[in-house]
Order: sequence, then structure tokens, then C-alpha cells
Amino acid sequence: MNKYFYWVKLVVMGLLLISFLGGCRTISDTRENPGGTFYFEMDESYEDVYRMILDHAVTCYTPAQAYGNIYADSKRATINIGPVGADLIIDIVRLDDGRSSIETIYDGYRLGNKSQAQGVEKWAKEDSEICHFYMH
Repeated sequence: MNKYFYWVKLVVMGLLLISFLGGCRTISDTRENPGGTFYFEMDESYEDVYRMILDHAVTCYTPAQAYGNIYADSKRATINIGPVGADLIIDIVRLDDGRSSIETIYDGYRLGNKSQAQGVEKWAKEDSEICHFYMH
């Protein structure tokens, strides 16, 4: 009888693990079905804005949870934040006049992502050292 319960437990644990791993959101999931977006513009170049935001992000998160890329050929940059890079996706694009547009796409499945998305503007504009934003 004990061997039976051992195997039932093992199968149930396996199914729970599979369902948990299957529930992780990907960057594509967040882009295709976001919880929302937050947009602002800045006078600085897209490269400078990228560096300012990424510097703050890696201070608040581990390097594995905050990373980005500059795409010089298309004059844009992207920063991904979160356990799988899907909590916040920050797109920074050079505008025709040299200014930058910043759009933060956030995953609506985690509490606090909306306020953190709004906080990205503080990182860029106010050189804020705050890591967690709670705005209502």
C-alpha cells in the first residue's frame, strides 16, 4: 500500500511541476497579450536612455533578470526585466528629431508590474534610485 501512495505522490508532483512550468509567461506572451503599456518621450538619444534605464534595472534586479540589447541598424533598444524577461519589456526608439520614445509593456499577471512600468520614467528622467514603485 505504501508503494502505491509513493507513486501517486510522485505522479501528482510531476503534474504540478509541469503545470507550473507551463504557466510561465514568455516575452512573446507579454507582447501579444500585455497587461498594459506606459509611454513617454525624452530629449536624450535612445542610446543614453537605454543606458540610464538599464543601469537602474541591474541595480534593482539580478543581471539574469534585467538585460537588454541595442539595435543600431534600426535605431532602437530593448530591455527585458523579470524572471524570464517577461514582466516588463521596455522598447526605446529613436525619433526622427533625435529624441527618444519609450514604451514599457507590462505583464498583467503579476501584482506591481503596472506601477513598476510607470516607474521606468522615474529611472530615466529623475535618476531615481528607487527599485520598487507603488503608485496609485
